[in-house]
Amino acid sequence: MTEEGGGCRTLGILCNPGSGRCRRSLSAIRRQALAMVAADYREASDPEAIEPILRQWLNDGVEGIVVLGGDGTLQAVLTLLLLRFELSTKQLPALIVVGGGTTNMSARALGSRCKPLAALGAVEAWQQGGAAPRRVSWPVVCVEDGRVARCGFFFGGGALTSGVSFFQQRLRDQVNGRWGPRLAFLRLFLALLRGGHHPLLPSTPVKVQQEGIMSHEGDCRLLAVSTFEHLMLGVRPFWGSGEGHLRLALMDADAPGPWWRLPLVLMGSGELATRSTAGYLSLRAERLQLQFAQGWMLDGELYGMSSEEGMSRSLTLSAIGPIDFRVFGREAA
Repeated sequence: MTEEGGGCRTLGILCNPGSGRCRRSLSAIRRQALAMVAADYREASDPEAIEPILRQWLNDGVEGIVVLGGDGTLQAVLTLLLLRFELSTKQLPALIVVGGGTTNMSARALGSRCKPLAALGAVEAWQQGGAAPRRVSWPVVCVEDGRVARCGFFFGGGALTSGVSFFQQRLRDQVNGRWGPRLAFLRLFLALLRGGHHPLLPSTPVKVQQEGIMSHEGDCRLLAVSTFEHLMLGVRPFWGSGEGHLRLALMDADAPGPWWRLPLVLMGSGELATRSTAGYLSLRAERLQLQFAQGWMLDGELYGMSSEEGMSRSLTLSAIGPIDFRVFGREAA
């Protein structure tokens, strides 16, 4: 593979036909991808269907994989490559990330700005000697629950899980495009500002340990961990210091003054808004242990939501990478 003037000699194109942007342009995506030389176009929507495709591509020695899908599709690809197939970061094929879903938070945070059809055109031009996609090196979050491990970019608990449930049950089939996740975020944000008891604001007992030392214990309303600094809609909820690729932000169930502190936190002024105030925590680490009593989400996918799975369990979060991604678009935030 060459960075300029040649692209990948062999390319796999994975499209999730159920992802928002892909679904709306599926016929055109199929025509364009199937016409590309030295490219194998496949469609799959869940990890079980994606696994044999990736396995074949790895056996065939493909040099690059184009991921056309949303945050969940990218999470499935990363989980399979890094954990199921146990590839090191140096063994990975070139991963060309294209936001083909509805929210596309991960793709946008990496700097991908091309829609699927434009991205396929850019990849084809790259193969013919055109401009190469920009290389972006970024670590991912690995979440281990004792039975299964997954890799993604954005872990959430507490109200974030209820916000995802609200979107999936009330908005996903009713509101097109990015407005659905945005409306869900706005609804959750307003509930957090008002505080008190609300179905979207579950109180979740959480213990957070860093290097074996307890950093927090109490009823949590909001918990977020990511390797990104900027999340959906450009919010910047992490203000903690320390070393490590994982950024954590947490708000207790009884945290004072969310109606004025939370907007400042999301705008990147968390240190100022929470100074000398209990109930808010942010830190950086390379590895975290969480004792969690309810479900959680990773890149918009919910896990451990059933009563049996949701019993108190230990989660270990660690950073893997940085990993090299390729994107067509401007510099990452």
